[in-house]
Amino acid sequence: MTSPPLLSSLVSNVSSAEVDKFYGSNRWANLSSSESFGEELVENLVKSAEMNVNNGKIMDGVVLKYLLQNNEDVLKQFLLSKLDCLTLPRDVSQISLIAIWLVEIVTHAIGREKSQDDCSSQICDKFRDEFQNLISNRKIRDCLIKNKRVVYDIILNQGEDEFVILFATFIQDYRFLLDYFFEREDFSQCIQLLRNQRSPELTYQYAPLLLRKAPEETCEILIDQYLSLELDIILPTLIQGTDQESLRSPQCQALVKYLEHCVAMGITKQIVHNSLVTIYTELDIPKLLNFLEVRNEYGRVYYDIDYALKVCFEKNLKKACVILYNVMEDYENAVEIALQVDIDLAKKTANLPQMNDELRRELWLKIARKLIEERKDVVKVSQLLNECDLLKIEDILPSSPDFVVIDHLKDAVCSSLSDYLQQLKDFEQDIEEVTDNAHHISQEILSLRDRSIVIREDDKCAICGHSALSLPFHAFPCHHMYHTNCLHNEIQNFTGPSVLERLRKIQSVSMLDPLEVEKSSSSLPNDEELGSEQIKEIMQSQCLYCGDVMIESINMPLISPEEQTMALTGW
Repeated sequence: MTSPPLLSSLVSNVSSAEVDKFYGSNRWANLSSSESFGEELVENLVKSAEMNVNNGKIMDGVVLKYLLQNNEDVLKQFLLSKLDCLTLPRDVSQISLIAIWLVEIVTHAIGREKSQDDCSSQICDKFRDEFQNLISNRKIRDCLIKNKRVVYDIILNQGEDEFVILFATFIQDYRFLLDYFFEREDFSQCIQLLRNQRSPELTYQYAPLLLRKAPEETCEILIDQYLSLELDIILPTLIQGTDQESLRSPQCQALVKYLEHCVAMGITKQIVHNSLVTIYTELDIPKLLNFLEVRNEYGRVYYDIDYALKVCFEKNLKKACVILYNVMEDYENAVEIALQVDIDLAKKTANLPQMNDELRRELWLKIARKLIEERKDVVKVSQLLNECDLLKIEDILPSSPDFVVIDHLKDAVCSSLSDYLQQLKDFEQDIEEVTDNAHHISQEILSLRDRSIVIREDDKCAICGHSALSLPFHAFPCHHMYHTNCLHNEIQNFTGPSVLERLRKIQSVSMLDPLEVEKSSSSLPNDEELGSEQIKEIMQSQCLYCGDVMIESINMPLISPEEQTMALTGW
């Protein structure tokens, strides 16, 4: 590393004659006498550099002099002292220039020392501490961060990788560090950096790349940071980054582990469940079936059912298709596919619609027909009759061949005949009961013809209390008697709105003159026909005090709204 620094090279070709011509031939000789720089300070260049800082008029000359003398230590001390005299934000440009120059001087000195054979670890530690102190300076820290690309170029030109890492770590430039280690294929350092930082953007960018190189470690990072990651962003890049040709590769296994962790933590995003279904169809069929069954059992179906069914059909995964049809409650298609796989699976599927006996019977009948028509298995058909109480032998026989040995169905046939015989006996018993009831009803009707009520002279109307014989009246078997007018008026207080309206219409029609009735026949076609017979029918249907009318009036208030209004008005 013998090449001069970048900024120093700008003045490396300037001669002493050119400096004397610019500043005067006697300028350097007069520095120590006329401007209070004694000859004793010239010999001590470091102390001279510190004092020359305050003499702003000759700063350019001092810098050129130190450059021509090839004395970087004195120049560095001069720049550090000059840096202390500058303030932010007024001198930000000068501070940035000096800071970058100091970085160049220090890294150049480090490279020069390392190129020598006698460079010891103590010297390296000394320069490392000096570099750390330089970049830790609060005044130049922001300037270095702002011009970090220039600083990186200067350090890398000197070949000092250690100091590049030191500087990038100090300013927390993890993106540069990750790119740096990726370029050198140092993936362990990349994993360590990605684990320590908490920026989701860096994880989105570098996790898919690291998943190929260090799948297990990357999976652990994703699990640790899953709460801060947007699955809609990270998952497509992870899936795209996996080896699609070998789903049993380590990176695919790590991706499955991460997806399973998300599901276990209650993540309901459809992209997670769809991705897991897709990988399971290629990677692990038993896990796919267990995943679908558990999701269906607990009612936590967050994957796209149509998408999952399409994938399973493409892979000819019939058991998975049966589960998905059950999720959709399409039991007919589920049984149809289950019969292609296993008869026991079909039976299990046929028993699922417990609340619909008709559908369940149809599903079991479909299984029986399958066994008879295609497999000619009469033994299993007889077992079906024992397993499902909804199937009867008469349901199966129409589907049986014309010539079939029914030895195995003998018990089912006998049982069915016994059931029919019992049903016939039940029908006969029901007919006998109906006949007896009809006979009793006839006897009661005949007895009602001879029933009479004795009206005594002192019997009174239950409403007005006057003699019942004084006016037309109604008598009931309970020995309550009512005058017709009293009953007509009283029943209106207990009947519902519909009956009350009916009574009013009938009464209005009965009070009309024949000519008026004829004129209003178009608007009241039925009211005229009802007449007094309808009024009698309503009043004679039951006793006012003993019938349903009084029982239903329990919800009516003791004081009607009209009576309450009258009472309030009276007060």
